[in-house]
Amino acid sequence: MDRIFLKVLNMSIAAGWLILAVIVVRLLLGKAPRRMICVLWAVVAVRLLCPFFPESAFSLIPSSETIRAEVVRYASEPFIDSGIPGLNEAVNPIIGERFAPEPGASVNPLYIWTAVAGMVWIAGAALMMVYALACSLRLHAAVREAVPLEIHAGTRGAASPKMCDMVTSPFILGIIRPHIYLPSGMQEEQIPYILAHEQAHIKRLDHCAKPLGWLLLSVYWFHPLVWAAYALFCRDLELACDEKAAGSLDLNGRKAYAHALLACSLQRKTVFSYPLAFGEVGVRERVNSILQYRKPAGWLVAAVVLVCVAVVVFFLTDPKERADDSKIRYMDQWYSRDTLSAETIEWLEWYNSLSEEEQLAVSSIPHDLYDLAGYGGGPGMVETVDAEADLGVEAVRTEDESDDTARTKEAGEETTVDIRELSDDFGIALQLPDNENWIRDREYRQPAENTVEVYYWDMIAEADCRLTAVRDGELNLNEPDTVYDAALEETWMGSTVSGQIVYVKVQRSGDGKKVLATWEYSSGQHQYQFAIQAEVQLPVENADISPVPKTALTMIGYME
Repeated sequence: MDRIFLKVLNMSIAAGWLILAVIVVRLLLGKAPRRMICVLWAVVAVRLLCPFFPESAFSLIPSSETIRAEVVRYASEPFIDSGIPGLNEAVNPIIGERFAPEPGASVNPLYIWTAVAGMVWIAGAALMMVYALACSLRLHAAVREAVPLEIHAGTRGAASPKMCDMVTSPFILGIIRPHIYLPSGMQEEQIPYILAHEQAHIKRLDHCAKPLGWLLLSVYWFHPLVWAAYALFCRDLELACDEKAAGSLDLNGRKAYAHALLACSLQRKTVFSYPLAFGEVGVRERVNSILQYRKPAGWLVAAVVLVCVAVVVFFLTDPKERADDSKIRYMDQWYSRDTLSAETIEWLEWYNSLSEEEQLAVSSIPHDLYDLAGYGGGPGMVETVDAEADLGVEAVRTEDESDDTARTKEAGEETTVDIRELSDDFGIALQLPDNENWIRDREYRQPAENTVEVYYWDMIAEADCRLTAVRDGELNLNEPDTVYDAALEETWMGSTVSGQIVYVKVQRSGDGKKVLATWEYSSGQHQYQFAIQAEVQLPVENADISPVPKTALTMIGYME
C-alpha cells in the first residue's frame, strides 16, 4: 500500500506543475474559446490517470519521481529529488536529519510515516466516493416521480426532459442514459434556453467528464491544486456550453438566455455536487460572457491550438534521467556520485538498466563500490569461523568485537580467537554482506565439528535469520512444524568467482512468515550445504523477502 501511495503522490506532484501551467494559460487567454480550455483540462486528467509517460528532453516537469520508494524504506539519509537543485539543497539536510533511522532501528521513520499517510489517503478517498454515492442515491430518489415534458416532443429519447416537484434547478442525471430534469413551475419561455444548454452538455459528454473529474479528485483529495483544477474545470464546462447554446443567438436572444440563467441560479452555489446543474457556478461571469460574446478570431483559435500542443509536449512527458543527479542506486542503497569513479558510475548505469533476473547473474562489482557497500576492505572484513574446534565449543562473534577476533564460550569461560586463523580449517569463508544498513547483530556458533551457524538480523527484510553451513554432511534444519507452499517456490541463480553456477532454492511458508533458502557448493575437496532460515516480522502484504536470497547470492559471489 505504501508503494501505491508513493506512486500516487509522485504523480500528483508532477501533475501539479501541469495544473499551474494550465491556470496561467487560462488567465493569459481569457478570450479564448472555453471548449479549447477544456481540452487543457483533459490533458491534466491524462496526466493524473496514466502512471507512465515517455521521456523527453523538452519536458518541463522537474522530476517524475520526487519521493522514491527505495529511499523511503532503506536509505540511511532520506532525501527527495524534486528536480530543482536549490530546493533539494534546502530541504534534503532537514529531511535527512529528521528522518534518519536510529542505530539498531528495524525500520526507517519515514517509512512508518508513509505507511500512516497511505492509510489516511485511502480513508479520505473512500469518504469522497461515499459522499458521491450518497448524493447520487438521494437525487435518484428525489426524481423518482418525475414526469416527461410533453410539450417538447422533439427532445424525446435518452436525454428527454422531465419535470419534477422535488428539484429547484435544472440538471442532468445519469451517465449511460442521461436525463434532463427541470423544476416544476418553470416559465415556459425559459425552457428552450435551458434545454439548449443542457443538451450542449450531453453532446459534449460533460455528464461523463464531470464524474470522472470527481473520481480523480477523490484519489488526489490531498492536493490543493487538484481541488483548484476541479473548480475551474467545472466553471469552464459551463462557459463552454453557454458558448455553444447562445453563440448563434442575436443580442435579444442572448439577453433572454442570460435572464433564464439568473432565474435558475442556485441559492447555494457549489461546484462539488454530483449533477451538472444549470446555473451551478460563476453566474455573474457567465452572464457577462453571454452578453459580450463575439466569435473568436481565427488567429486566436490557431494560437490556442499551438498552446495546447506545447502543453502536451512540455508537460505530458517525463524528464530524461539527468547525468548530474547527486546520488545513484545499487541494489537497495544509494551512493553519492562524488564518492565514485566515472567508470563505476558508468557500470552502475549499465547495471540498473538490467532486469532483476539479469542483475542476479552479475557476480562482480567495481572495487570502490565494493568497499563503500561494506563487502570488501581487506582481510579484516572476512567473516569466518573454525569448524575443527572440539565438540561442545561455541565460537561467537558479535557487533562489539573487532573484525579480527571472536569470543569462544566453553564451560562458562570466554576466550578470544583470531577469526582469520579459523577460516583455513573450515575451508571456506562465510562472508555475509557487511553493510550495517542490511545485516546486523551477527553471532557465529559451532554446534558440531562440521557445522557453522550464523545468527543475524536482516534490516531490509526485517527478519530474524539463521545461516547454517554443513561440510560433508546433511543439513538438519529442525523445522518439524513448518510447511512450505510449493506454489511460492522460486529459484535464484548465482555465480562464484571461478564462474561456477549455483542455484538457490527459495521456499516460503503458506502464511508468508517463514522463508528458507538452500544451496550446495563444491570446492573440490569438500561438499558444502547451506541454508538460510528467516522469520519475517512485517505483515505479509508489506514483506520483501528478496534480501534473503540476495544474501545467499552475495556469499556465493565471494566463493572461489
